[in-house]
Amino acid sequence: MTVRKKIKSKFLSALRKVGMLCKQPIETTKYIKVSKTVYPDGTEMKHHRITSVPENRNDFESQVHIFHEIKNSVSK
Repeated sequence: MTVRKKIKSKFLSALRKVGMLCKQPIETTKYIKVSKTVYPDGTEMKHHRITSVPENRNDFESQVHIFHEIKNSVSK
């Protein structure tokens, strides 16, 4: 390693330690982004910030409802 490279690497490492060279790490959010849940009977539940997956007791009926909604929107 030449003297010039040593000086350059020491200078860059000093800038990194001070925080002038690299961005600070961003913390990831610990919540799930779900805007709303649509149930087969047409009711909607709006969510703000949730930490666990919402429970859907009518899973199969919800999938059939969504299938019909998509089918109707494509056919129009």
